[in-house]
Amino acid sequence: MYPAFCIPGRAWSCSSITTPLEARYLLEDVEPAYTERHSESAIVLCATETMAGDFDQAIRKRPKSTIVGINRAGQFYPVDMLVSQDHGQAAAWKALSINPNVTYHGVRGRDRVEAIDYYWPAQGGSGTSGWFAAKILIAMGFEEIILCGMKLEPGPYADGVPAPSFDNRRNTRVMRERLLLDTWAHPYVTAMSGWPKEVLG
Repeated sequence: MYPAFCIPGRAWSCSSITTPLEARYLLEDVEPAYTERHSESAIVLCATETMAGDFDQAIRKRPKSTIVGINRAGQFYPVDMLVSQDHGQAAAWKALSINPNVTYHGVRGRDRVEAIDYYWPAQGGSGTSGWFAAKILIAMGFEEIILCGMKLEPGPYADGVPAPSFDNRRNTRVMRERLLLDTWAHPYVTAMSGWPKEVLG
């Protein structure tokens, strides 16, 4: 277990938090400050061909989970949050979301984007938005993160459209390497399919 710590200036600053220090640093730099405290499970939806099957299993396991969509996953399910490292697509993906009140968590870019509700420190080393989401969810206090559709292997998107970034072996190697390096996050995360399931269980 990680030691408890307090976060100056936060609404839940002196509760017993067992979140790792790496996540604490993420939380301290959010704009605007993210003060909501979570403690349950979160299901992360990455819009690949295995997302639907993975989600069916995950939601049966954790029916009260917060649902988090990556990039355009919000067009397939009414997610509670959207997360992406792709600054330029924020407005389009938020507009596609089934949930009109979804909150969008992104990274700082050169220009501010109205669609982004919370700006998190840029995590360029995360490799993929799905893994970036896992890390900020830990910072929010979620105790369990379940990855659906984040297989980090070749294959199309959920609607059958080709996914060149996952067909590129160099890209997937970088994504996998980043996940392996973030060992502090591993105890909080499981995956339903693909290569991450082999690593995280």
